[in-house]
Amino acid sequence: MPNQTYNADFEKLHSLLDQEDTNATLEYLSDLTKTRGNEWRVWAIAAKAYQKLEFWEHSENAFSKVISMVGGGAEFHLQLGLVQRCRGKISDSVQTFKAAISIDPILALAHLNLGNSLRDLGQLDEAIDAYQAALMIDDGQAIFHNNLGNALIDKKSWEGARRCYEKAITCDHLFAPAYNNLGNLFRRIGDFHLALVAYQSSVAADFTLMEAHLNAGVTSQDLGNFEVAAHYYQKAVGLAPSSAIAVRHLCALDSFRPSAEFLKEVEENASNSEINSNDRSQYCFAAYDCFKKNLNVDKAVNYLRHGNKLRKEELGYDLKQDTSINQLLRGEAPIWTNNPISMESVAELKQKPIFVVCMPRSGSTLVERILSAHGDVCGLGELNTAGVITSELLHEDKSPERKVQLLREYYLDSVVIPDAGARYFVDKTPENFRLLPMLGAAFPEARVIHVYRDAAATCWSNYEHYFTSPGLGFSYDLNDLVRYYNDYICLMREFSPALGKRIYHLSYERLTDNQAQEIAGLLNFLDLEMEPEVIDHNQIEGPVVTASNQQVRMPIFRGSSDRWKTFEHFVGEAFSELLQWDC
Repeated sequence: MPNQTYNADFEKLHSLLDQEDTNATLEYLSDLTKTRGNEWRVWAIAAKAYQKLEFWEHSENAFSKVISMVGGGAEFHLQLGLVQRCRGKISDSVQTFKAAISIDPILALAHLNLGNSLRDLGQLDEAIDAYQAALMIDDGQAIFHNNLGNALIDKKSWEGARRCYEKAITCDHLFAPAYNNLGNLFRRIGDFHLALVAYQSSVAADFTLMEAHLNAGVTSQDLGNFEVAAHYYQKAVGLAPSSAIAVRHLCALDSFRPSAEFLKEVEENASNSEINSNDRSQYCFAAYDCFKKNLNVDKAVNYLRHGNKLRKEELGYDLKQDTSINQLLRGEAPIWTNNPISMESVAELKQKPIFVVCMPRSGSTLVERILSAHGDVCGLGELNTAGVITSELLHEDKSPERKVQLLREYYLDSVVIPDAGARYFVDKTPENFRLLPMLGAAFPEARVIHVYRDAAATCWSNYEHYFTSPGLGFSYDLNDLVRYYNDYICLMREFSPALGKRIYHLSYERLTDNQAQEIAGLLNFLDLEMEPEVIDHNQIEGPVVTASNQQVRMPIFRGSSDRWKTFEHFVGEAFSELLQWDC
């Protein structure tokens, strides 16, 4: 009789859940737990129902009640841990999964989810141990190999991660996440063509995996295949119409023209206060791109202003953060400059670094593209490595000489140059301008190219772009932009003289107006001969992973620095105090 009663309870709940009648379900659960709250099976039924309704707090309380009543139960601990993860209580879930394992050491899913929680906490070695324990119990589960691969990616163990993803695919050739993650791995190591193949395989395995479509779109765009990118973005939006990131990528394509219905939906989402601020910000930038193409400037600017405001609030950005960093670097500059490495004390580098520095959105991608077209130059994109290493060294108790040596060693150890025959490699991280004293001291053989552009054009170009990196928070407020830009100019004026003839100042406007002459001067600075491919740089293949990936594949456009004037009435006097680089 009791089992029949519980079966009836299950059937009633399933019926209510299938009808998606949340209020009736909650009312039934409340009555059930009040009238028969002394029965642990009732709480187990309630816990599962709350879990399905995503009433996480209720579900956690119900599972805890079950465990206290039955005195254990590995499966109940497992489910409780999963609910705690959904509530963001990751540390609590670790202890709960460990309790499940202590009750049933061969409960593989408990080991798997323990690994997931440990990885979320950044405890990668422990997470890897947990995944390996799950695999020792059952090595035929694709998800076990896949998640171990994810942890190895975090450890930058590329080959180990690749083996895990390939093993996952062997276990289940239709396990789409493994193909998708394999694509992410190939992107990380710079093989964008293999990445695209992996994403396409993921789509073939599971056409409903929105993330794979999105990643295939981003990678196609990076490779210059804009029609293919649009196809994948549209598929991603079709699968997940509420995906703000997919909508933003689609709208940012120069060739995309939205329908009235599509644009109406973007506007509604941009104004919907029930949507989280990150998504709303992306919808606002999407609306800006659409209305800008339609030449509805006033409406475009309204969405841009609101999108920037939301993004700045989301990041919690305060200009004082960057101001204090710049002040610290100013103070450190003489210490590094006075302790340079001598050329005689280090082995000659087979590939010498070229650091392309500038204010973001000033043309560094174009310059790298030009240089990479030369047979003796290999472009590596924005490495961001020097900033991370320098930040750590600044806070270590070591002599200046030792810090300079370590910056050189750590940086070179981290750089992977695919073209062994190149004489130079390019690191085009724009904000390395802040680190010129450090880089100049650590790399006496390096060359620095400083690209500068009209100040107003540069600032507007930053303001109208949504950056996924949280490190560009100054871009979302015109006043912050002006102050940050002026600080950049001041730093360059202070840091450049110490580099002497090792730095070359290149005007973006002169480069676009007189390409052949400016490229000749640039190559002369690097002691490189002119090659035809350098002039036809927009024809070369290869990925471009910055916000400029559409522009740099087109012939150099004269007058691009005047485009911001379309919005001059909106800017008002905000740019009146901008400094200009006076080389």
